[in-house]
Amino acid sequence: MARKLGVLGRIFFGDSARAFGTVSLLLLVALAVAVAKDYFSPWQAYQTQYLRLIRGRANAAVLERHFTPG
Repeated sequence: MARKLGVLGRIFFGDSARAFGTVSLLLLVALAVAVAKDYFSPWQAYQTQYLRLIRGRANAAVLERHFTPG
């Protein structure tokens, strides 16, 4: 087991260029997950549904102005 970890360590962190590439790739994946997590959140559907609901009201402009998404 320790031998396999040593081989993987040399593959991904063998020299400084590989270590930089590995860490950069991990950072890119973490940023992509953070953006996707907000995009697919369940509250976004509720906010869209609320905006559709108030569009038919007489005071829709006031309600939409006071609405803060997020």
